[in-house]
Amino acid sequence: MATRLLFGTPCARESIPDAGSTKNLNDALMKGRNQCSTQTFDQSLADLVLPGVVAFRMAVRIAGDPLDLELPLRGSR
Repeated sequence: MATRLLFGTPCARESIPDAGSTKNLNDALMKGRNQCSTQTFDQSLADLVLPGVVAFRMAVRIAGDPLDLELPLRGSR
């Protein structure tokens, strides 16, 4: 199952400058993956494509932003 994860950690809070705005939320989730254990839906999809759990073509169809999905997969296929 692909998921979007955001934990209310200090690291995550610092990465979202305006608490009332979700405008930069996707960027904050992407950047905080290693430090804050956050992830975007597309990062989660990429993690499922790599071992073959989800087909690449299906992932591209349901991705929020196909480019965000494809970036971590380049060189892996």
